[in-house]
Amino acid sequence: MTTLRVERPYRGQVLRLTLNAPPGNRLDEQMVDELLTALEPAAAETALKLIAFQAEGPDFSVSARLLTAAALERFHQVFYRLIDLGVPTAAVVRGRCLSAGLELAAFCNFIFAGPAATFGQPEIRRGGFPRPASLILPLKLGQGGATDLVLGGATLDVTEAYRRGLVTAWAQSHHDLDDLSKAWIESHLLPKSARSLRRANRLARLGFHTRLRAELPALEAVYVRDLIAPTHVPAPAAAARITA
Repeated sequence: MTTLRVERPYRGQVLRLTLNAPPGNRLDEQMVDELLTALEPAAAETALKLIAFQAEGPDFSVSARLLTAAALERFHQVFYRLIDLGVPTAAVVRGRCLSAGLELAAFCNFIFAGPAATFGQPEIRRGGFPRPASLILPLKLGQGGATDLVLGGATLDVTEAYRRGLVTAWAQSHHDLDDLSKAWIESHLLPKSARSLRRANRLARLGFHTRLRAELPALEAVYVRDLIAPTHVPAPAAAARITA
């Protein structure tokens, strides 16, 4: 059974990827593989102006199940593939957006949220730490705006997420969210050329993408060494840059 629904509305100008494993839409190995497969042909789709992530059910994504080094590396490949594509990205969030779900949403250029949306990285409460979020959230929100999420396991409601700059816009009612995101896409992105959007996105996010690509492998190595395989001896030299 597929855990991802792939659609191409607006005559192929938008690639819409719906996490389709309700109620929690847990990001596991199957869903990650399906995300990578769906993104693969996007490099050749010259009319593509937006990659939009959304979810079936009441929540965007509440957890992850990526228990091996290979599974974690495959999840990080989703970010590298999006960086390579350069296409603007958006997440449409209803309900809870936690753990790897927040990492995927926070990577996006834009987040559109419903009134019940909440955002958090609860890994620290279970003795772990968020992986890409440890880089993505400080880069997007500043160190002060991300510290309680990364170190404290805080959960933000939609108004606080908007105040900090995590959420681009939010709807006053659940039923208005689709109209809000649709109107924004149609007014801000679709009138522009796909080539110009990719170029502008690459330039605007040059520092963000460069840092993520350079530092995520080191963070991944620390996570694998300390939490996935505590007895693992050889770790990439890059991991030495991160201390406990």
